[in-house]
Amino acid sequence: ASSDEGMVGLFLCNMSNKRIKIDYGFSVKYSNGNEAVHKAFKGIKFAARSNNGKVNFTRHSKILDRLVEGSLVIEVHMKLAEPAE
Repeated sequence: ASSDEGMVGLFLCNMSNKRIKIDYGFSVKYSNGNEAVHKAFKGIKFAARSNNGKVNFTRHSKILDRLVEGSLVIEVHMKLAEPAE
């Protein structure tokens, strides 16, 4: 899937051979550590070797000035919501 014009997509990939159900979130932060953009998801099921995320996570223009020494730093939080199957 492709992001809309001017948008940025962000995905996680389950590389294991087991299905999982997780709670996860993505954060883009300012260089001072404060959150600029945060999206959280609860109880998301990932099939074995599949991905999940947001095709339109945020506007490209919203994160351009969040670069830290030229790099975009994305923090990912995740935990198992249920044991792997």
